[in-house]
Amino acid sequence: MMIQRSAFMLFGICAALAVSPAAAQDKVTVASATAVTAVPVLIAAEKGFFRQEGLAVEVKRLAGGNETINALAANTVEFAESSHAQFISAAAKGLPTVGISLVSRGFFGKMIAATRHASLTELKDYKGKRIGIQAGTGVYTVFLMTLEKQGLDAKDFVITNMRVNDMPAVMQSDQIDAVVAWEPQAKRIVESGRGKEVIAAQRFEQMADITYPFILLTHERILKERRDVAQRYVNGMARAQKYIRDNRKETIAFYRSTLSPDVRTTVPDAELEDQIYGASRYDRVEFAALDLADLKRTAEFLASQKTIDKVPDFDRAIDLSVGRAAQPLTGN
Repeated sequence: MMIQRSAFMLFGICAALAVSPAAAQDKVTVASATAVTAVPVLIAAEKGFFRQEGLAVEVKRLAGGNETINALAANTVEFAESSHAQFISAAAKGLPTVGISLVSRGFFGKMIAATRHASLTELKDYKGKRIGIQAGTGVYTVFLMTLEKQGLDAKDFVITNMRVNDMPAVMQSDQIDAVVAWEPQAKRIVESGRGKEVIAAQRFEQMADITYPFILLTHERILKERRDVAQRYVNGMARAQKYIRDNRKETIAFYRSTLSPDVRTTVPDAELEDQIYGASRYDRVEFAALDLADLKRTAEFLASQKTIDKVPDFDRAIDLSVGRAAQPLTGN
C-alpha cells in the first residue's frame, strides 16, 4: 500500500554522478511511491551510497505501491517499494516478487476527533459515531485489526470512505465525528482548530501489535541471476538509514528540495520533520522476528476478511539473507 503523504515532484534521480570511467557501474531502476516513504532511496541516490556500491540507480516515481509492484512483476524495474499490505497481496497472488529488506518501519495513521469529542480517547467511545477513513489502504487494514483485537466490529461505527486529502475540508464542515488520517493532513486539521489527536500512531501500533514494515522487493530472477546487485542495493539503503538518523537537518533540507515549488516555499521545517520522523523509524533493513510476525498476522486477518484468497508462503516470498547481511551498515 503505500499511501501518498506529501506532494513530491515526479522526477528520476540517478546515483551515478561524475564517476571515473574505470569505475564501471551496474545500472538498475527502482520504482518508488510519490510519497515521503521515498526519502531513504532518494537519500541513498543523492548522497552517493549506491555509487559506493558500484550501482547507477534510477528512481522512478509512481503513484503508489500497487503501481510499483506491477512494474516489478512486469520486469520493467529491478526493485520496488511497497507497504506491507500490498506486499502481502502480491505474495498471495503468487507474483514473482520477493521481499528482501525493510525501507523503514512504523505506522502513521492517527485518529483525529472533532473538538467536541476531544475527551474521547478510546475506540469504544466512538461506537455509533461517524468515522472517516480511506478504505483499501494499509491504515484501513490496521484500523480493522485494532477493532478486532478490542472486541469491536466495523458495524459498531458509521464508517465513511474518504480520501485522506479531503479530510481537512470534511472536518471543517463539522459533518463527521472523527477521521483516521496521516501527515500532513492530520496536523492541518489540528492546526485549523477543527480537531484534536486522540489516538496517536504509536498507540495504534501497540493496540494492533504491529511494526508496520515498509518493504523493498525485487524480482525472483534478480536473486537467481544478480544476487550481488540486490545485496549492494540494500547495502546502500542501510547506509541511507544511518544518514537519515544522524543528519536530521540535512535530510529535511534535501526533502524540501524534492517538493513542488508551491509546497517547498510554504511548509515549515517542523511539518517536514514530522512527516519524515513522526512515525517512521530507520533502524533496520533486516526482517526482525516482530516484522515477520506482523506480516503473518496481517495476512491471516486479510484472508479472514476475504481480501486475499490465502495466506502466502512467506518462506518463498521473503529472502532474509540480504537484509541480514546489510544490517551492520545501519549502525544498529
